[in-house]
Amino acid sequence: AIYYAWVFIYLAERVRSRGYQTLFDRVMGMTIGKKLAQVPDSTSDQLLRKAVYMMAHLLFGSIVMFLAAFMYHSQVAHWTFALAVSAASAWNGAGFYSKVWATKYNEQVQEVAEQRVNQAIKKQ
Repeated sequence: AIYYAWVFIYLAERVRSRGYQTLFDRVMGMTIGKKLAQVPDSTSDQLLRKAVYMMAHLLFGSIVMFLAAFMYHSQVAHWTFALAVSAASAWNGAGFYSKVWATKYNEQVQEVAEQRVNQAIKKQ
């Protein structure tokens, strides 16, 4: 909380004048930030929105830390998570290579078809 107060209140003008971007600024450009922008805020430095962001950040951080502690203490949860991440990685990697190979194959087939058409035209 002290860090956020320091950055959002005391260093706000310095951060803005130097063109620096905080995590809050990056989040505001994302989909979730567009929902956060709908929060009514009459303060000049968006302090209410920044407070809502800090609470959301605290909530998500706490949930993730709870899950990490749970997986640390539960071998089944840890291995289930590790297998899920591994399976997702394998699926995404296989999907990527399938797409790349299919594209390359289609290009080669197209080239061969064009060559055959050109040869057939030349024979006539």
